[in-house]
Amino acid sequence: IERFKPGVVETRALARPDAQFGYLHDNAIFAFKGRLWAAWYNCPKSEMIGNSVIRGRWSDDGGETWSPVKIFAGDPNAKPDEAKGAFMYVPPAFGSDGKDLYLFASRMIGPDVVRDCEIFKWDAAGERFVSAGLMGADFIPNAAMQSRTDGKWMIAGRRYVPRTSARWAKSRPTLAISETADPAGKWRFSDISDEYVPGTKLVYQCSEPGLIAEGRRLTAFVRCSDYGAPGGCGLRVHESLDEGETWKLL
Repeated sequence: IERFKPGVVETRALARPDAQFGYLHDNAIFAFKGRLWAAWYNCPKSEMIGNSVIRGRWSDDGGETWSPVKIFAGDPNAKPDEAKGAFMYVPPAFGSDGKDLYLFASRMIGPDVVRDCEIFKWDAAGERFVSAGLMGADFIPNAAMQSRTDGKWMIAGRRYVPRTSARWAKSRPTLAISETADPAGKWRFSDISDEYVPGTKLVYQCSEPGLIAEGRRLTAFVRCSDYGAPGGCGLRVHESLDEGETWKLL
């Protein structure tokens, strides 16, 4: 218990609304080779309405000062028009294989209408993230990439069940698992649950998971929307003893 006792916390704003991007959501922070990286997604006025880009900045002094805000993924002037190759990027997740820094962001053509998840690698010389490939599925990353005991990688996130016109669709909490030691290589996907919360008639809608790895034992804390239930949103805890291949509700 004592090790989780909070100390003195100081908060600092890393980004504020501006004339071009008035909406910010789903921020991520990551440490890599002595540098802190922060990223989030920005939209003009509202969540996943209009253009959406991943912006961020970095700090080399532990968060005391930060670089100017830069676009990490997306065209600041693009429209969500798949025919023109312009996508909404939502949300960011970082990862590192110890050698390179990666950024993962899903590509959408509408709110939660995902076409793929793009993999970016940091180009230090150009001070920018460059595309390194696609995951090959409609995956939305929600947590930083972590290592597996077999030398491969995993990212906790979600995938949406096909829908017709509902604004918020049903989603499945999912674990993405790399097929090789290369984070820019092929990935496969293991559902933590289907779209229904086990033992209930509730559906997972915004089922963002957090993940704790202890060897081959994984614990996923999955957000449950619980609309209409006392308390509103809650979470469910799922466990895997075989590093994400099978799951059970705790």
